[in-house]
This record gives sequence, structure tokens and C-alpha cells, in this order.
Amino acid sequence: MRPISLNNIKIAIFDFISSRSKEFITTTVAQCLYLLQNVIQNKIFTSYFDTATFGKWSLLMSVYTLVSMLPFSAIDQGIYRNAYECRENGQEKQLCSIAGIVYFPFFILYSIVFFALNKIQGVDFFASGYGVMFALYAFTEILKNTYVLMDNAYRNRNRVLIIRVFGITSRTVLFLLCNYTVGLTLSAVLRILFWTNIFILIYQFRFIRQITFKLDFNVFILIFKKVITFSLPLMIWAIFGWMQNMILRWYLDALLDLEAVALYSVLTTLSFFVPNAIYTTLNAYVMPVVISKNYKFTRKSLLKYLLAVLAVLMVYFVLVCFGGKYMVLLLADAKYLAILKYLPITTLSSILYVIAMLSTIEIYRREKTKKLIVVNIMPGLITAIVGYYLISKFALNGAILTYVLGHLIYAVLAFIVVFNKKNIITSNQGGLS
Repeated sequence: MRPISLNNIKIAIFDFISSRSKEFITTTVAQCLYLLQNVIQNKIFTSYFDTATFGKWSLLMSVYTLVSMLPFSAIDQGIYRNAYECRENGQEKQLCSIAGIVYFPFFILYSIVFFALNKIQGVDFFASGYGVMFALYAFTEILKNTYVLMDNAYRNRNRVLIIRVFGITSRTVLFLLCNYTVGLTLSAVLRILFWTNIFILIYQFRFIRQITFKLDFNVFILIFKKVITFSLPLMIWAIFGWMQNMILRWYLDALLDLEAVALYSVLTTLSFFVPNAIYTTLNAYVMPVVISKNYKFTRKSLLKYLLAVLAVLMVYFVLVCFGGKYMVLLLADAKYLAILKYLPITTLSSILYVIAMLSTIEIYRREKTKKLIVVNIMPGLITAIVGYYLISKFALNGAILTYVLGHLIYAVLAFIVVFNKKNIITSNQGGLS
């Protein structure tokens, strides 16, 4: 086992980039396009939807997030973890079939749920007839994301880049064209998302055609067990993660109105976007280097790493404090300027949350994720319990207070676990500072 320092990481990353420069550039461009697509999509929706419609869209996306988490995105991680091994062992068909044999019964179950909700008056967006179109969008989006993940696992970087280019260009053009012709509506958005997903799935047909029932059942069960063993804890965490990040939207809808949902959604999206982008980028490049080089973090080297990231994020925080108005106008719309007074505090809490997530890198390297169960459960549980009361008493201020509280609870619990002497070595125990 080799000790780690920031210099080790820097050298290893530059070695990785120089040896795989084409792959690195392709991957980076694809990731940037994906982030840009989300930025453009958010800008279009906040600009051309009124606040009530955007609030309804935010609730729809919270439903999609829950559906995609249970169980699909968790299983996706298990598939990603086992993809390379399965290809090497000639078991790619068994792995691809999991996304068909396991996913489609859940699609049927969710279809029944959506159909029932579509018949319930009072569940506004489903009662308005969005149920079928929303289900078609959700299921195609889930399948598309699964196969993009497999392309990433197999290092098919050019395929992923093509998908990202098609996604950003087709959706942006169709959204704008729709707005300037018949007008942008939720139904139109869902149709555009569905059909662009269909074209991407046609491009990904190489995975779909491998789905078959004619395979070695014992091998299939063996791979399925590996996938589920890895994914099951993530499903449990996902429920509480959804509570922490999405349940307040529903409380706002129940206690206030859709306009409040829209304001809260834009606020949390803008405050979390840049910190989360930095987190995902660092996690994508640092974690593989740490694992492949068999490095380990000491308390001192981890603190240096976190402080370096914090310094960058604090520069961003200063920019938000002095240029928040321009950020809202650039990424959203003038009708959301009311969130400006809240943006610094929610951005600061998001930065703390991201630093806390980055601090768990040594826990993940050691595959001791069970130590993070309480860390991931408590913020969501407390948000669900306290949020309703605070919103009922303080309206939108209560939602923002709960949002910040959830981040603080996660950070405190994460730091307690991470910097426990049992979980990370100190520099006088043989680590490199």
C-alpha cells in the first residue's frame, strides 16, 4: 500500500492524461456537453414557462428522480461495476439482459401506478393527462442512461460523445422551434424528450439486441447477485437522498403553491450546480487514480486536498455574492430574482456539502461504505420530519432553512466518520503529508 500526497495525485493524473490524451479529451468534451445541455434546458424552461408551469415541471422531475433511483440508477452502478469483468469473461449478453429482464417488470409496475394516478383528480399533472407521456419519457430515459453508462464502462468514448452532441443539438433546436411555433408546453417537452431518447436508443441497439431469455441461467443469476449485492445499499440510501433533495418541493406545493416550488427549485439548482460539477469532475478523475495506483490518504494529505478544493469553491462563492444577479439572469430568468437574497447561504451550504462528500474518498477506497449509512440516512430523515413543520411556520424561508440544515447535518456526520482514527491514518502512523 502506497501513501498519498497531492503531488502524487497531480503526477498520476498528468501521466494518465498524457498516455490517453485522445480518450481524455473526448471524455471531457462529452461531459461538458452534458452539463451544458442541462444549463441550456434549464434556461429555456425558466425563460419560457411561467413560474407555475416550471413548478409543475419541477414536481415531475422529482417523480422521475424517485422512479430512476428505485431501482434503476442503483442497479446501473452495479452493472457499471461489473461491466468490464463480464466482457472479459464473455458474459456481456447476461449483463445486457439484466436491463431487460429486470427492468421491464418494474416498467410495467410503474405504468400501473401512473395509470392509477392519472385517474385521481387532484394529482394535477397526472390528472391533466401527462401520465402516459411521462411514463414513456421516464422509461426511455432510464434505458438510455443505462446503455450510456455501459458505453462508458467499455470506454466507448466516441459513442458517448456522439450521443451527447445529438442530445444537446436536437433538444435545444426542437425546444426553441416548438416555442416559436405552437408554444412550449409540458406535453410538448415530454414528447420531444421521448422522441430524442428513441433515436438515441436506436443508435444503442447493439446493447438492446443482446437482451435474450436464451442464456445460461446459472451464470445470469451469478451476475445478477453481484449486481444486486453492490446496488442494494445504494437503493436504501437513494430513498433518503430523495427525501433530502426533493421532498421539500412537495411540501411547498401542499402548503404554499407552484410558484414557491419554482423559486425553491431554481434556487437549489443554481446554488448546487457549480459545486456539484466540480465534485463529479474530481471524483471521476481522482478516484480511479487513487484506486489504480493503490494510494491511501493520510489525515494531513486529505486535509490538503479538501482545502485546495475549498479555496477554489470559495472564489466561486465570492463571485456569487457580488454577481449573483447576473448568474440568475444568465442561467434562469428575471422573474426569479427574488431568490437573490438566499443564494449566498444556499451556495455556501452546497459548498460545505460537496467538501463533505469529497472527504469520504478514503472510505470508498477501502470499500467501507457501511460506515456511511447513518451519514446518508439522517439528513434525509430529518429533512422529511422537520421540513413540513418549518415550511408551515415560515413558508419559503422554512424550506431554505431545512435545505441548509440537511447539508450541515451531512457535513458534520461525514467529518466525524472520516476523521475518526479508525478510518484514516495520521501522518505519524506512516502516511505521507
